[in-house]
Amino acid sequence: MKLKKYPWIFAILITAICFWTITFFRHENVYTGGVITSGDLMTQYTSFFQYFRHVVFGNYSDFAYSFSNGLGGSMIGNWSYYLLSPLNFIVLLFPASKITLALYTIIWIKVMLAAGSFCYAIPKLTKLSATLAIMVSISYALSSYTIFYMGNLMWLDAIVFLPLLILLTQNFAIGIRKFIYPIILAITILANYYTSYMIGLFLVAYFLYNSFLTFKTWNVFFKNLAYFVLYSITGILLTLFIELPTLFNLKETKLSTHYAITNYSIPKLIFNIPSNIFFGANNTQLPLIYTSSLILLLTITYFFNTHIQLKSRIATLILLLFTCSGLLSNKLYVLWHAGQPPQSYPFRFAFIINFLVILIASYQLSNLEFTKKQILPSAIILTILLVISIYVRHKNGINSTWLISSACWALLAIIIYWFYTKNKINSIWLIIITILEISLNAIYSWHSIIPSNYTSYTVETQKLINQLPVSAKNSRLEKNFLIDQNRGESYTFNYRGATVFSSNNDIRISNLYDDLGLQGLGYFYFYLTGTQLTDALFGIKTNIQTNRPNDTIPKFRNYGLRDDLSHNPILYKDSHNIAYKSETFPLAFAGYNYNNFIASNNPLENQSKILNKLTNSNTQYFSKAIQGKVSSQNAKISNNKNTIGFDQIDDTKPIKLTFNYIATPNTSAYIILDKQIMTAEDGDSKASQLTVNGKSFRSMPFSTQPIGIFVPATGKVTLTMTFKTSTHNLTITQPSLYLLNKKALYKTIKKAQNNKMKLTSWKGNLISGTITIHKGQSLITTIPYTNGWHAKVDGTSVPINKTLDSFINLNLPSGKHTVTLYFEIPGLKLGIFLTIIGLLLLLLENIFINKKQ
Repeated sequence: MKLKKYPWIFAILITAICFWTITFFRHENVYTGGVITSGDLMTQYTSFFQYFRHVVFGNYSDFAYSFSNGLGGSMIGNWSYYLLSPLNFIVLLFPASKITLALYTIIWIKVMLAAGSFCYAIPKLTKLSATLAIMVSISYALSSYTIFYMGNLMWLDAIVFLPLLILLTQNFAIGIRKFIYPIILAITILANYYTSYMIGLFLVAYFLYNSFLTFKTWNVFFKNLAYFVLYSITGILLTLFIELPTLFNLKETKLSTHYAITNYSIPKLIFNIPSNIFFGANNTQLPLIYTSSLILLLTITYFFNTHIQLKSRIATLILLLFTCSGLLSNKLYVLWHAGQPPQSYPFRFAFIINFLVILIASYQLSNLEFTKKQILPSAIILTILLVISIYVRHKNGINSTWLISSACWALLAIIIYWFYTKNKINSIWLIIITILEISLNAIYSWHSIIPSNYTSYTVETQKLINQLPVSAKNSRLEKNFLIDQNRGESYTFNYRGATVFSSNNDIRISNLYDDLGLQGLGYFYFYLTGTQLTDALFGIKTNIQTNRPNDTIPKFRNYGLRDDLSHNPILYKDSHNIAYKSETFPLAFAGYNYNNFIASNNPLENQSKILNKLTNSNTQYFSKAIQGKVSSQNAKISNNKNTIGFDQIDDTKPIKLTFNYIATPNTSAYIILDKQIMTAEDGDSKASQLTVNGKSFRSMPFSTQPIGIFVPATGKVTLTMTFKTSTHNLTITQPSLYLLNKKALYKTIKKAQNNKMKLTSWKGNLISGTITIHKGQSLITTIPYTNGWHAKVDGTSVPINKTLDSFINLNLPSGKHTVTLYFEIPGLKLGIFLTIIGLLLLLLENIFINKKQ
């Protein structure tokens, strides 16, 4: 096989070996016992792909709407964002316990394909030689963006298809139209609409850039523009069977939510960027635009290459500034992210910057020149950038070895390139130096986290779920443990839960969770701090508790919560786990509609109010607040009814507060705690340890939350808070204790159960049953409403209303009724129709326009 004829094959093979080696040394090679720790792979995406498996292997009713999605939610946005990559079928070839192996394989293949597609396109874009094409392709595929964000595997398709789309766009600018363009564009959009939006912005700019460089007449320009727009519209139309329903879904969820914009100090950002473009680049709060020192040098040198027309260099500079515009303005930063500021992983469009930088470097390589006129300004600019980089890194505490290394690699790039231009060495040395630098940077720039043992955890937990009695799984289920903070384990183990993490979640549910003392924040719902009232409301019939300590399996987290259930009936028990049964409301019952809920600062009051309103009750479920007697170590206390403040005495020692309560023995109870002292992984928490009667617990810092406890036979409850040494002073909400009146709660639950809808079917997209409605009542559910739900009562369609401004409610006349609720994907029929139009356009373009060409 000739290197010259098939360089892209060699680029794929070399990249495959490099990626395998990099991930091996970073302990992220799943084939050799590692696990990918970048992105949200372990905390989110493994669950989505387990759901993918469940649906493909027979759970079809969950395709459109799933009750594994929190309390229930539309799935079309999740399919479109996470699950439609062409390579996802690989997941089906592996058993469920080996899902991380499958995902690593997908990522590995995508990185290889990125190198291959770039190597295929770049000689046609720049007339680069085969060897040099391989070199720049490796830089592209193994850039810092790819290495750090590889765990966000749904973004990698964009990196694969971008070079091909750029090549086809360049052809449009010179009057060559390819039938394959709308097909590749459609695949790119289907793989991930988010990154394809970013690519779309760049394609328009790149078309104008090439049209300017090859301009002949205005007639030719507008003709080429018309074809480019027509073919692009065709590609978009081909995707609308999925993307139109996705848009409808996003209008209800993500696009209806306005998140705070992180206003970067643009001068500070620009000053700090050089620290992330040299060897050792690892700051994830800056754009991940490191592609090797040699590529950086070549990019700078290009702009001083007099063999290239000044017109071309100015146009390229303008294109580069456009592509980097999201770094120059906060408003443009949001525009590049489709109008929604990222809540983590900033500068997600940086892969396009990397592409353009490497393309510019390739222009320089294909117009070989490295004269003294280039050396001086290039060396000055490179030196200035390097000095700024060293200053910023030193200020941020980077050790001197890294500072020296970055300078050495930059100097080595200059020397190697100089010798190459003087024909002292051949191009193979450019490949070697690039592979060494970019691989070593990837290996040593990021510190690997102790890997989790996903396989054994999945096998053991699935076995536990399977051993539960059928009655425990016919409603919603929760537990007090996770691995890797994976809040999507209801997807993984295919049960109906109340916890989920997805960027397409409904903010109304998050807000309701927050009011009820549960952990809700935009993208996720976390049920850990539930009470027996929220169990009742949401139908959490089964709650599994474990006695396993943290990290008995790497990254296993036992949050130590829900001791209020410790005297409930037991559904299942083994040496490590207990599944408790709770009495709950039915999924649907004849109750009383309640909207415009106004929350107080006390989550227990909010829970009581909702239960009473929905059942037309007037019951006190909790005792009056019991205050604990507080004592402290190393702190001066200021105490009042609602808050407690303290000041540290000795800055070298931690503060410890102890609250002693006397309460009715053998009673379930709740202590309301301030969110400031909470965080799941002890990251930004003010407290280093929290215990009740000697047992540790932990939650998340997004709500004022009730912590479930059981008052022992002694009647004594001791809460201790140990604060970090750095916590010098703090004022928190007084941690009051409330006793639960179980008899009162069970009376209300019985009222709802006596009015339940007798279910004949409960699937992801269908609920049916019979119910008797009395005067003043309506059908109340805890099925989260989204557009797409329809209702038939006694065979006749009826409108759907909402209760608690979030859940499905039907206003029905008195009497016995047969009710069917079914879900259909909004916009699907219209989307299919528009896709058919796209297919017809594609056929016409192929028959007539290409023939004419």
